Amino acid sequence: MALFNRSLLIVDDDPDLVRLFQRTFLKRGYDVTATMNANDARHILSEHEFSVIICDMQIGRIRGIDLLREYHDHLAAVGTSVVIVSGHEQFRGVADEIGVEFYISKPVSPHELGDIIDRLMSAEAQT
Repeated sequence: MALFNRSLLIVDDDPDLVRLFQRTFLKRGYDVTATMNANDARHILSEHEFSVIICDMQIGRIRGIDLLREYHDHLAAVGTSVVIVSGHEQFRGVADEIGVEFYISKPVSPHELGDIIDRLMSAEAQT
């Protein structure tokens, strides 16, 4: 199991959703980093490793899938799981191609997302 266990990166341009997800995961005992733009996400990903990334499909003018493609090899090498939370169903096939573990349609409840992340972390702990 990775040394960065229970660490999450949330990338979404909706500040209310980011705050809600942060509160949810902090209460569940996760180490949470969040950003609302792709450039900050690039900087964070170049300096830190995470167990899971929760990413919106559309981050301002940048598509989340493009950000994830850019870091795909690195994320796969360090064992980072990727969860996309999006209102854009048309990107599901592309997400599957790059190995996204979960593609969740908005709106999503924080409880439902929390349960998914808990399952990912539990599976990671068993490998």
